[in-house]
Amino acid sequence: MKTEIVLSDDLLMTISRTVGKTGNYSEFVNNILRRYFTRTARSNQENRDLEILNQNSEYLNHEAEDVLAYQVML
Repeated sequence: MKTEIVLSDDLLMTISRTVGKTGNYSEFVNNILRRYFTRTARSNQENRDLEILNQNSEYLNHEAEDVLAYQVML
């Protein structure tokens, strides 16, 4: 699908230097956006996981202490 976006001059110059004269601007922008959305999704999942761990930290710490109490010194 074709679309039109407006980029600042400095950003366009940076992209031009990165892509080079024979580079494909569309491919470059597609790759950057895919990486961004993948990273954002991963970060959101990590934040949700951390929230779950924090909500259950007291219980999890108690369970860990209980398990450690059963260890035998070698």
